[in-house]
Amino acid sequence: MFFSVASEGAVISKRRLRFRKPRSSNRMRNMWNALLLLLLAIARAAAQYNCDAGCSLDPTVMGQPVCGADGISYANGCLALCQGIKFTAGSCGGEGDRVEQMDLTGQTEVITREIMSRFAKESFRFVTKEIDFSRNPIRDFVHNSNVFSSSLSPDGFDTVRVTSEGYKFISQVKSFAKIQGPTPSYEGRIAENQPGLRKRKLVVVGEDTRTMVPDSTIFPYRTMGGLDFDFSESGCTITMISPTSGITAAHCLYDRAAKKPYDVIRFAPGRYYNPEQSDNTTEPFGTWDVDYTNYFKGYEESGDEIYDMGVVTFKKRRRRFLGIFSVYPGDFVGYLSIDRVGEDNANVTDARFSTMTITGYPYDMKHKMITTGLCSTAPFSTKPKYIYHTCDTTPGMSGAVTLTSDNIVLGVHNGAHNNPITQSGTINGATVLTPEYFDIVSSWAGLTSQAPQTCTCSEFGSRRIARLLCNLRNFGACLAR
Repeated sequence: MFFSVASEGAVISKRRLRFRKPRSSNRMRNMWNALLLLLLAIARAAAQYNCDAGCSLDPTVMGQPVCGADGISYANGCLALCQGIKFTAGSCGGEGDRVEQMDLTGQTEVITREIMSRFAKESFRFVTKEIDFSRNPIRDFVHNSNVFSSSLSPDGFDTVRVTSEGYKFISQVKSFAKIQGPTPSYEGRIAENQPGLRKRKLVVVGEDTRTMVPDSTIFPYRTMGGLDFDFSESGCTITMISPTSGITAAHCLYDRAAKKPYDVIRFAPGRYYNPEQSDNTTEPFGTWDVDYTNYFKGYEESGDEIYDMGVVTFKKRRRRFLGIFSVYPGDFVGYLSIDRVGEDNANVTDARFSTMTITGYPYDMKHKMITTGLCSTAPFSTKPKYIYHTCDTTPGMSGAVTLTSDNIVLGVHNGAHNNPITQSGTINGATVLTPEYFDIVSSWAGLTSQAPQTCTCSEFGSRRIARLLCNLRNFGACLAR
């Protein structure tokens, strides 16, 4: 009887199995349905967007902003898709999301593949075009953040790059090529016409400790200069650190209060005060136009001073009357070394800061290049990537470098703070080149791939007469090497 019951139960069990729909089959069908919907969506998008023809910026043509699977907002789905990024409707949002804040209606410019891929080798993706720039005066300011804490986040190290045309790119690369520090310095092609160049002197004058640089055309001062904007001359200071690029403060490139970038247009190395000129200034080496700017996305999103560092890259400029036909500013006036700064227990520790000075263009001494004396007390640190110092600075010196007695750049001055030790009064601050920042800035400035451009005659190719004249004008650099 037991066997019979068991057999009957077995038969019933088999019948149940025969009519039950397996769960695995349902899951598989759902997966195929989801995949089919995805393929249909991609097909519709591909039909809607013609990447070979490019992507219009006008939302009435290409639709509203989208959020890429990489967490970056794009002006429209066409831009994301044509760069291989899946997306969902609506921007990613968040503090500092410029794409969400912009209205590109009526902007009929078409972004071509060539524009989108300009910096693809550096893993940059085109996201939008900036059409509205800040015209607010650039001021040093008192930071109110907690000086004993850090808001560092991995996403904060994403790079924002804005070209002179307003094209905005973002890179999420977190690992950069490492090079040996300090990087080389170079006195520039102009040094050949200035025998017996003087080395830098540190000057301490009175209680103010500031003094006007008597000759801004000598090294290292000629590597420094005024950074000009569409609304102002010498709004910030910048210092060349490679043939193509100079270092400055991020708040000279992006107005956190207005949530807009600045339209940075040119650089005048060695600019000095000259009352005989109608505008009271002389640009002894001319000016160079901006190609693009780089700064941390963390500064755009939070405004935290630990991200307040940026790099500006310039276009070549013809210098025919000086014997050089086309050259970057650093090749001509020279550039300074940068080096890694040590950290210990998340605080900056580097004895070289005890010899630092700062040189720039303060507002209270319009158009005059001013250098500080030594800081009245030793700089100190309470958090990563940042120091506090007592070197005498005033508004207008934003972006000026912290320079050692060996002419090595260790950081960038960027503003004032409530004193974290005394809890009263103010003290100055600078973002510094800790190992991580050193690698990032070296990459931004092209130091991993650049060398001094000592001979530019090869650009004339088969034009023999032009090349011969160039060689004769540049004999020392081109023929005698």
